[in-house]
Amino acid sequence: MALERLLRRYSAYYRGWCQAFGDHEISSESLESDEDINWLFGEENVGLILSPNIRKRFFRELLRGVHGVPTLELAEDYAQINEFRHPVDAEGSRLGLTRLIALLEQDQDIFLFQTYHFCYPEGTRILTFSTRKPLMIMYKEVGPMQVRML
Repeated sequence: MALERLLRRYSAYYRGWCQAFGDHEISSESLESDEDINWLFGEENVGLILSPNIRKRFFRELLRGVHGVPTLELAEDYAQINEFRHPVDAEGSRLGLTRLIALLEQDQDIFLFQTYHFCYPEGTRILTFSTRKPLMIMYKEVGPMQVRML
């Protein structure tokens, strides 16, 4: 049986603006790995650092709302945003997906926005799912997102 919920999506007022992700653990040894997704685990958030070959597509689908209300479907072996399906086959990604689903199953609002962290290369952006609302001085709400966990 699928669990469904709505998230609140936010986008920065100006391109490149974002708040810091905060203290966290990372799922891989470095961003140089062959992984398309590097997962970050904070106390109140889960983040994704995406490889260049999927970053633009994910960000366009999730943050810019090019297709109205996006739908994110999470399953054991894939994540799908609208029509774009990405396989989840690495151990680190399975752990990340499990932690993201646990965050989404909490009985509180979940917010989606872009962050950064000083310890990663300049320009690295983190797609962040959080139980904490982003700073309103930097972000505007762009609408909901439907999440379906299978």
